[in-house]
Amino acid sequence: MVVQVYSTLPSSLIWVCSAGTDYEQFLREWVHFLKDRKPELDHETVLEALLKREHEQKTTVGKGFALPHALGPFVDTLILSAALVQTALPVETPDDVPLHTAFLILAPRSCARDYLRYLAHLARIIKMADPEDWTTSVHDPETLLKKLTEIEKEIIY
Repeated sequence: MVVQVYSTLPSSLIWVCSAGTDYEQFLREWVHFLKDRKPELDHETVLEALLKREHEQKTTVGKGFALPHALGPFVDTLILSAALVQTALPVETPDDVPLHTAFLILAPRSCARDYLRYLAHLARIIKMADPEDWTTSVHDPETLLKKLTEIEKEIIY
């Protein structure tokens, strides 16, 4: 299976948001955003799982990116969402670069292999991303999907 974020991530699940006061509030608002688009989700359980994961180990990965994720019975299939933070969120990151982009992965245990593949693939995308170029050129769902397409072509070919 070839993992491709740009073909899996629907533009309707790309959230363009202003910065919250902290990362927990950011996650709460993101789950609220998903509530309107994925009403079948048990949103309270999703939020609990994300916060639990965050308390176990931070999901900010540096270069202005975060990869919040959770595996559990609260979804029937893998869900990928993205958040573009218009005013960088001042959260604790490994390199002190404020958060500007995050990718959220939710999956049932039956999709654990795909879940891990998407995490690894997104980590490769982040490693290849130029944070300065990313923050100046990615501001809406269309430019995010275009940037993902460009980077993924380099990875896949």
